[in-house]
Amino acid sequence: MMKKEKKERIMNCISFDELLNERCGCEEMPE
Repeated sequence: MMKKEKKERIMNCISFDELLNERCGCEEMPE
């Protein structure tokens, strides 16, 4: 994966969260 903006990383995390209904190892959240 290339170094993209943090917003995309969080978006990907949320996407996985909804798909797997679980936390996709996301510990870098702005909120």
